[in-house]
Amino acid sequence: MLATSTITKKPRIFNAEEQDRVGYFFLRITNIYGSAMIKRTWPDSDSMKMAKREYAPEIVKYDRKAIHEGFERLKAAREQGEHEFINVDTVIGFIKNEGEITGSWGTGAHKIYEPEKLIGHGTEAGRQKAGSKALGELKELFG
Repeated sequence: MLATSTITKKPRIFNAEEQDRVGYFFLRITNIYGSAMIKRTWPDSDSMKMAKREYAPEIVKYDRKAIHEGFERLKAAREQGEHEFINVDTVIGFIKNEGEITGSWGTGAHKIYEPEKLIGHGTEAGRQKAGSKALGELKELFG
């Protein structure tokens, strides 16, 4: 059987403002992680172009202010010893929802469990009732 090429839709053309947002995003990544890390992650201009093309549709949803604030949250997390390596999905997560990790890790998986913050939020009976209800829904789901 002969190999056939796959036809994909025409790539989106970004306007000047959107191109500026993508450029700003990758400039900030370079500033925070350093050019050596950037070169290890994207060793040539083609791989960098491909990364920009891949993530641009998500990046352009946010203005420069939101991108800046997301990177400031990333810097604060890095000061705590987190996010040592470049992960564009994580950076977009910082921009999107103030530090919630999205993607393969799942939302909120990185949050520290603080039981003292739960004090006063519901009673034991209320929690048991909610748990029983959720368990019943699961039993219905799986028959």
